[in-house]
Amino acid sequence: MNRLLQKTSINMLIILLILAAAPLANAQKQTVLRVHVFSVGYGDAILIELPNGKSLMIDAGPKESIQTLEKKLHELNISALNSIILTHPHDNHYGGLKAILEMVTIRKFFTTPSPLPLPLSKG
Repeated sequence: MNRLLQKTSINMLIILLILAAAPLANAQKQTVLRVHVFSVGYGDAILIELPNGKSLMIDAGPKESIQTLEKKLHELNISALNSIILTHPHDNHYGGLKAILEMVTIRKFFTTPSPLPLPLSKG
C-alpha cells in the first residue's frame, strides 16, 4: 500500500506541474509544453519544458543512465534547469544526479524529507 501511495503522489505531482504550466502558455502566447520521459532502465528521469522557456527535471535515473541523460540533454540544448525535483532518495531516482549537477546549471533543487543521505560528494 505504501508503494501505491508513493507512485500516486509522484503522478499527482507531475499532473499538478503540467496544469500549473497551462496559464503560462496563454500569458506567453506559446502553446508548446514538452514532456520528455527518458528511457533509463529501472528508474525515472523526466524533463519538462514549459511554454515560457523554463525547464525542470523530475528525478535523474540510476547511475547506468548517465550517458543517456548527457546525450539527451545535449540533443535538446539544455544547459540549465530552472528546477530539479528528487522524489525520493533511491538510487534508481538519484543515481544520475551528480552527473547532471556537473553538466548543467541548476537554479532550484527540491526533494522530500528523508533520513537517508544523498551520496553526491566526489570520490
